[in-house]
Amino acid sequence: MGRIQINDHKGEWEVTTTSWDGSIELQLDDNVMEVIVSDRSPYSAEDIEITESDDRGTSPLFGDGPTWLLFAPTVLGLLALAVDKLNLLSPFTSSISWAVVVGLYWSFFLVSVFGTLYLYNDAATLTETDRKWQPNPWLYIILGGIAVAGIQTLLVGLPDGSWVSTIPAFAGLFVVGCVVASAVTGPIYLLLRRQHLITDD
Repeated sequence: MGRIQINDHKGEWEVTTTSWDGSIELQLDDNVMEVIVSDRSPYSAEDIEITESDDRGTSPLFGDGPTWLLFAPTVLGLLALAVDKLNLLSPFTSSISWAVVVGLYWSFFLVSVFGTLYLYNDAATLTETDRKWQPNPWLYIILGGIAVAGIQTLLVGLPDGSWVSTIPAFAGLFVVGCVVASAVTGPIYLLLRRQHLITDD
C-alpha cells in the first residue's frame, strides 16, 4: 500500500494506491508536496519519480470556461441596440418597451463585466505558462474600452461645449468601456486563443 500526502492551499489530503508503477505524475500549482511510502511497499521513496508541471492553460477563476462569457456580451449588446434603436417593441406599451430595453442593457452590462473579468484572468494565467502565446490582457481591455467609447459617442454624442466638458465625458465613457470591453474584444480573444493554443499543442 502506498500513500501520497499532499498539503496545498485547500488543506491536507491523501491519495492511496495498492501498487506502484514506478512513476507518479502530479500536476500541482504552488503546493507543498510530501511523498510517503509504506514500509510494506516493494519500493522506497527514492524509487518514486515525481514530475511537477505547471500547465495553466485555463482560467483558475472560471475553470475551463464558461466560454460563452466571451460571446454573450456581444450578442446582448447587439440585441439591446437593435431593440432600442429600431423600435422593435413599438407595438407594446411604452412602459413594457422601457422595461425590456432597460433589462437588456442591464443584462448586457452585468454579463460584459463578468466577460471582461474572465478575459483578464484567463489571459493573465496564460502569461504565467511556458506557452508561445503570451496574450496581454490590458491590450484587449484598453482597445475594447476605446471601441465602446467610440460607439457610444457615435450613438449618443458628447455634451456640447468646450473641451473642458468634452474630455471628461469621453474619459468617463472610456472607463465604462474598459469594464465592458469583452463585448468587443471577447470574441476576438477567444478565437485567437483557440487558434494559438491548438497550434501550440
